[in-house]
Amino acid sequence: MTLLSLGGFMTARGSETRQRIVDQAVRDIREHGYGQVSLRSLAAELGLTTGSVYRHFASKEELLNAAGYEMSRIVNDAVVPSRASVDTTGSDVEILLGIADRLLQLMRDDPYDVEFLFFGPLYGTAMRQPGAVEQPRFLATLLGICARLCERYDASVDPNQLFVQIWAFIQGYGNLIMRGVADYDASMLREALMRLLSKPSPESLSFSASSMPPDARKHTAK
Repeated sequence: MTLLSLGGFMTARGSETRQRIVDQAVRDIREHGYGQVSLRSLAAELGLTTGSVYRHFASKEELLNAAGYEMSRIVNDAVVPSRASVDTTGSDVEILLGIADRLLQLMRDDPYDVEFLFFGPLYGTAMRQPGAVEQPRFLATLLGICARLCERYDASVDPNQLFVQIWAFIQGYGNLIMRGVADYDASMLREALMRLLSKPSPESLSFSASSMPPDARKHTAK
């Protein structure tokens, strides 16, 4: 084996080891939560020395960022319909509703996935310091949809602000559902989204009018 081929072999082997570490970190996060991940425990699980892990990741945060990109891909593939990549604003509301519905299910079935995705270090850096890191796939998908929705419904709204508002609602609603305080209601989810877009749905308008007391409806009609 020549020095050139040996160098290529070592590089490939190093990349394989790095990916094994990331994959194991993702498995541990999905099972125990990202707060329980440590480089030392990962080394033991993989039969590596702690020094070997540190050669690939200088810190826990660096490892969590790498795992964050992988988790972002996993969640994106799980909850985003393939048509989300199509730049057609007419279907963006339905796409976003579908994503929200699947995220709520994911919060119930795999809560550590969603916790890590939105509260791990990678998304915080990507939102606070745009350009400092490569944008994770799922975040890029959501921000792209929010940008198209803002352009269609209210160009004065910052897509990042809309994203934060939508995520805050989904997170809060999901926690209520998981604790048995509320039941999942697709129509309420739709109405909440349309309110964030400053465009009440026709269904909500008819519901609001029909639910008013008779005297109130008379005043509304005047």
